[in-house]
Amino acid sequence: MLGATTPEEGSHLRVVLERDVLRRAAVGVIAGEGAERVERPETYRRWQARNRRVELRQVAVEGDVVEAVRRRVRRRHHEEFVIEEDAGWLLQGWKGRILYAHSAWVVAEDGAH
Repeated sequence: MLGATTPEEGSHLRVVLERDVLRRAAVGVIAGEGAERVERPETYRRWQARNRRVELRQVAVEGDVVEAVRRRVRRRHHEEFVIEEDAGWLLQGWKGRILYAHSAWVVAEDGAH
């Protein structure tokens, strides 16, 4: 993905991205097991179930918002980026693999999920 979407290796932007963003993620995965781990990736479906158990209600992403984001990504970014909607989640991916899932939640009234 980096090769297709970022400047050439050695450029200032690429160095900053690799040093300040990717290095932290790699250290978290490689060396930071247990409580020291930087990030613990989980599926958005698991987060959905967890949030419902604590009486949160998901606010659906509006279809026109998803479509607007999709159009913008198609215009400005690499063709392999994916924008989808699933069960109220806005999903971002690369070559068909979901990398990020975005959602909004509010406190459920009367225990309604």
